[in-house]
Amino acid sequence: MHRVIEGKLQYANMYARMVENFPEGPLDPEGEKIRRDLSLEVVPLKQQKQIRRIFGEKILFLSKDHDCIPGPSARALRHLHDYRNETQHQDQVRSESIRPAVLILFDIATDLLVRLQPGTTSWVGGENYDWLKSTVFATTPAASTCPKRYILVLRRSYGRAYLLMRKESAPL
Repeated sequence: MHRVIEGKLQYANMYARMVENFPEGPLDPEGEKIRRDLSLEVVPLKQQKQIRRIFGEKILFLSKDHDCIPGPSARALRHLHDYRNETQHQDQVRSESIRPAVLILFDIATDLLVRLQPGTTSWVGGENYDWLKSTVFATTPAASTCPKRYILVLRRSYGRAYLLMRKESAPL
């Protein structure tokens, strides 16, 4: 979410500079329409600061303002974040709800990785990644229970491990 938000805020700042450099005073109807359209893309600096700091504002920005996250996922993320805060800050752990919360979060996270296309992440090291391989390649039960039918694939090349996610029907 961070990369997507930062990209959108960079565009918002570019639009703000364009609006600032627009000629003062009344323009012809087409010029006024362009100015209005550019102004709609501007995110005020105070709101940008809130979006960067507050998780709920990030969710609203990506769900309502930019339609990047579906409404049900946004609501679930907000509740999961509240649950996380309750667990972390107030030391109140409801053990019976951890597993369902993690499964819901996993489903939302895989959906967002496909939907938002945030870029790639890789890690390099001489460590043994066999633990990840055994965890990730339990694909038959995981893939059959995952409603979106995503498969996580661990690929090794040139001493690096890559964790790829794709839809089951999509080629690598």
